[in-house]
Formats: sequence, structure tokens, C-alpha cells
Amino acid sequence: MNPSLLYDFIDFDDNNWMIWYKWPKRSAARDPMTRILKTLEEYLKLPKSERPGAAWLITTMEEAQRQLGMKEPDILLVNTKAYRVAF
Repeated sequence: MNPSLLYDFIDFDDNNWMIWYKWPKRSAARDPMTRILKTLEEYLKLPKSERPGAAWLITTMEEAQRQLGMKEPDILLVNTKAYRVAF
């Protein structure tokens, strides 16, 4: 879906401090963050039959969040952290 996803995560990790410290040129952090969220949104919109092999943690969290009535943007943000926990 996004061949540069890994590099987007790396760029965001390197530059996310710019957002927290309100650095004038935050696009180095915001641009990869936007691409990451867009990719995850596209992924989560796929039927589960088209995204097999997800880790138990990810599928369980997604199901629980949907049962709680969480909105899509919140599910996306929470799940970006879940992949890091798996590492």
C-alpha cells in the first residue's frame, strides 16, 4: 500500500520533537505523520479477509476499539503505537 511506510516511520521518529517544541519548520515531522496515518486508514478500511496475518495484539485492539465506539482517527492514532509495542 505504501512502499515508503518504514521510511516514513523513521523520518517521523527522527523529527517528531519538532511538533512538540513548535519548531518553525515542522513539515519534516508532519509530512511523514500524514502519510503514515493515510496508509493506516486505507489499511483499516480493507475487509479483514484482505488483510490476513495481523498480529493478535493489533486485531484485538482494533476489535475492542470498535466495540467501544471509537472513531476512525482515534483508532489510527492508538494503533500506530501498538506496532511499536510489538517490537
